[in-house]
Amino acid sequence: MVTAVANARLDRTNREDHGVTEPLNFDRSAMRVSVLRMLATVVGLGSLYALLPLTGRRWWLGLVVGLGAVIGVLPLTVKHTRRVLSSSRPLFEAIEALVALVATFVLGFSIIYVEVNRRAGQFTNLHTKLDAVYFATATLTTVGFGDISASGQAARAFVTAQMAIDVVILAVMVKALTGAARRRREYLGDTDRV
Repeated sequence: MVTAVANARLDRTNREDHGVTEPLNFDRSAMRVSVLRMLATVVGLGSLYALLPLTGRRWWLGLVVGLGAVIGVLPLTVKHTRRVLSSSRPLFEAIEALVALVATFVLGFSIIYVEVNRRAGQFTNLHTKLDAVYFATATLTTVGFGDISASGQAARAFVTAQMAIDVVILAVMVKALTGAARRRREYLGDTDRV
């Protein structure tokens, strides 16, 4: 496992410093490293979300971070698309990027929902940060169980924005990253490579 991590680091260093040196074929250790990076990304973002102070005098900090996360998804998509285009493992890179971007997007809206609700009780049954993540995820996936709902005008405005952005941003992210992965695989000349 240590060797796989070292190889992944060396592979990334070579890609960044010198372009792709030699394409690598699919192996389980590369998949493990990719899964561990995705898990670390989600746990890291979740931990930051849990630790972010959303109460007291610095309540505005949460709103700024939430809006920054949502707005920041677009430049992050461009950055990840470029990484996929230079990767020797484009599909792994694309999947990792999608996980990171969706997590950032959901947590960004979760922060916004917590902040909007703290000021004026804009949501029914949204009481905790976990409730906000649950609601943002339900909105993203269009499940909408109805147990938490936007009851105030400000909440409805943000939820409507999330629904509209969900359709556009996710379509753009998926198209850009999968297209980049496909182009890179074609460039490498091996459609079996992940």
